[in-house]
Amino acid sequence: MYKVLIVDDDGLIREDVQTMMDWREHGYDIIGEADNGKAALKLVEQHDPDIILTDIYMPVMDGIELIKQVRSARRRAKIVVMSNYDDFASVKEAMKYGASDYVLKYKLDPDVLLDLLGQMKKQLAAEARESEQQAQLDKIRQVGQTALIHQFWTDWLSGGMTAEDYAERASRLDIPHEKGVWVPMLVQAEKLERETVLALAGQQEEYLDAVKVGEKQVVLLVFTVQRSYLLLKQLQHELSLRLVSGLVDQQGMVVKGDICMQPTDLRKQFQHMKDKLSDVFYDGYKPLMDMSIPAAPKPGTMDIFAFEPYELAVVKAVQAADGEYATEQLQSLHRYLAGARFDPLLVRDSLRRLGEQLIRVMKNKGFTPIDEVHPESLKMALLADQATLSSLMKLLISLVAQFAEHRQSGNRMADLRVEVRNAISYMEQGYADDISLTDVSNHVGLSKNHFCKLFKQETGDNFINVLNKIRIEKAKLLIMQPDSRVKDIAGKVGMDNYRYFCRIFKQLTGLRPTEYKQSANQVR
Repeated sequence: MYKVLIVDDDGLIREDVQTMMDWREHGYDIIGEADNGKAALKLVEQHDPDIILTDIYMPVMDGIELIKQVRSARRRAKIVVMSNYDDFASVKEAMKYGASDYVLKYKLDPDVLLDLLGQMKKQLAAEARESEQQAQLDKIRQVGQTALIHQFWTDWLSGGMTAEDYAERASRLDIPHEKGVWVPMLVQAEKLERETVLALAGQQEEYLDAVKVGEKQVVLLVFTVQRSYLLLKQLQHELSLRLVSGLVDQQGMVVKGDICMQPTDLRKQFQHMKDKLSDVFYDGYKPLMDMSIPAAPKPGTMDIFAFEPYELAVVKAVQAADGEYATEQLQSLHRYLAGARFDPLLVRDSLRRLGEQLIRVMKNKGFTPIDEVHPESLKMALLADQATLSSLMKLLISLVAQFAEHRQSGNRMADLRVEVRNAISYMEQGYADDISLTDVSNHVGLSKNHFCKLFKQETGDNFINVLNKIRIEKAKLLIMQPDSRVKDIAGKVGMDNYRYFCRIFKQLTGLRPTEYKQSANQVR
């Protein structure tokens, strides 16, 4: 339906036009009528009509002024002037200001009106097609321009462009490169896109662009003629806080680079910001980092021969089921790696191999870690952005502790009656389920009362306390994984009541679950 507005100070004319034909049958909808231009403008704002039929001479605001106002508001409506035979001069003026056509009132009949409206309809359809085609062309140009700009920055930051090429290509792409400074920031988060970073940064008076430089990294670049160092740092800090706040659910990280006076400074700063992110592995997760803070020593080349003695000592200790010595060796390895600050990728790979060896040895000894801690999960934990040396070492230490507890429990269980051994085994296998005292007593073929007395007599503890200890030990291992969410872990170990889970966890470990997780990111 095309929306039509009728404007005339003569009520009989308005009524005559409205009753001249069945408008809806022909694809038109009369959205209103007005007796002067001012009243008509309100209807135009409310309904945005496609066609306006208007008189010229009206009180308050005449038709000429109405046409001017509609056109100044960039409305697409087609305006048809309804005039008398002696209004030629005014009609000419109306056409000059944007009327599309005119019709003499005394000649107005259904055929004439339909023919006129049909012409307006064709013009509107043609303009809509042209507008759509133009929008598509603009989108194609924008996508092409964005791709060229992305390639420009990729080439420059990676060192694949000369300074001469930089100036020439920057001019061609309307990228400012003279009489100003660059304020860079490096942003890292899961599933990060340049559009996300630009949206979080918001509109800026300065030139602003974002370049995706990795699956999880985007460089935000701000160019400004502002030379006050304090104002520049303030601008950068405000933008950084906005980014951190917007990416808090993804544990995003933002590195504030130093102010760059020259394009070559920008290239160097990009590499420095990437190096700064690697500090997270040793110093712990920090949502906001600043290059003005002295950087840690550059990672050295990892000495595999220095790593091997620790690795062999830990594996042999696990083979001998000596959990205490294995833990001591892991702690020594932690101190060695924290002091050496090797390339995090090399350290992660070495720890992955160590973890896989330990899991194989433990399985050969009859111990299967919880499902979430197997080689593939260990690999995912090592690859997580939030993974730190401390969190990964604590994961391995917790794994060894669980193995040691299992071995000790196995030794103790050998002295227990078979019904109690079967009950504990059943609890260790089904800890993630909603196990009840009835379930366990039925499993071992005893009444609840008889089972409770026997269990207490053999273990020195009651059923629920032992089950809670099993669940909390499993939870400790899950919490060590960098990407784990504490609230999800309660359900994974069979404790759906989160508050109860937290209370029991603190009772058995001395820490709340969140505190226990945070401790994994602290450098020993």
